[in-house]
Amino acid sequence: MPQTAASGRPLTKEDFIVGWICALDVELRAALAVLDEVLPEPPFHRLRGDKNVYKYGRIKNHYVVIACLPAGRPGAESASVVATYLKLTFPNVIERGFGLLVGVGGGAPNLQRGHDIRLGDIVVSRPNNSRSAVVQYDFGKAMQGGGFLEQGNSRLQPPPRILLSTIEKIQSGNPAPFRNNLRDNAHHLGERDHIFQYPQSPDQLFEATCLHNASSQIGTCARCDLTKRVLRPQRRPDHLEIHYGTIASGNQVMKDGVKRDLISAQTGALCFEMEAPGLLLMDAFPCLVIRGISNYADGHKNDNWQAYAALLKPLLVPQTNLHQVVRLALWSLLGKNFEVHIFEKDTILSSSLSLNGSSLPPQEEYNIRVSDKMEETCR
Repeated sequence: MPQTAASGRPLTKEDFIVGWICALDVELRAALAVLDEVLPEPPFHRLRGDKNVYKYGRIKNHYVVIACLPAGRPGAESASVVATYLKLTFPNVIERGFGLLVGVGGGAPNLQRGHDIRLGDIVVSRPNNSRSAVVQYDFGKAMQGGGFLEQGNSRLQPPPRILLSTIEKIQSGNPAPFRNNLRDNAHHLGERDHIFQYPQSPDQLFEATCLHNASSQIGTCARCDLTKRVLRPQRRPDHLEIHYGTIASGNQVMKDGVKRDLISAQTGALCFEMEAPGLLLMDAFPCLVIRGISNYADGHKNDNWQAYAALLKPLLVPQTNLHQVVRLALWSLLGKNFEVHIFEKDTILSSSLSLNGSSLPPQEEYNIRVSDKMEETCR
């Protein structure tokens, strides 16, 4: 039976305070690769009706539960169901902790706006000025002149404040040691498992209007018009950048360069994905969204960079600076309302957090809880 690292007592579901959701099997495999320890399934009771397949692990003395969306069922609806049962089976993820939505996404580079996003880069959801951390781009209003008005459900819940405060401190620091350590760890894990090795496929960004030649060999752009490639500054192949800003989410896979650029200009989005609204609507599952860039959300999209991009995102959690987002927050999780103090040299950053919420309407969540009632109760 799995036991806690600190006291040696048997683990309970209340010990798990980080909920980690991924959409693809390769993302689950990457998440497991970066844990300090993968744990066997504890023998505790889960909520009746919970069909999620969970994996359990540890980062230092902190316990993480990971759930993957059912195979072949990506998107917000599937993510909402997974998140709902995860938080009901593991209530301390909401009561004392937070969630992570970690997966691959399609980048929206714009050199004119200073967004030199490359394959293998990472995008972290963060609100910026009037922009939301995550916007559901097919739920707002497309305005005259090309503007986009976030409205109602298009403006999704921001990440928990404790995570935002830590991200702000990370951004103000020196990124070079972080990037180097991230690269070195990715190389090490790539040697252990070849699926995560740095891809041999070239990183090519085409003009938005350049259509993919479908007669090309699968997974390549061999017959695409190479004169339409976007010229970008030289960058070392294993160099990566971390971008902070808005992530656009919708109900369809984005594979249109023109539409990508239009929505990015309207919303300020740095990348595209599909699952976040299922977690963030109605403050259902307060979480930080992290996306590794595996394509450019255009017709040239393929899966050659998927595994490598999938690996880099979870490496953010246990490694160097961004692991503070999880680890330093976890160290201070003493209750529903708490303070965290992040010490670095002579500076102290303080923040507070109160988390709660549900992804189901009150009556539906009540029905789920009543269906799991104890005998002689809830008559």
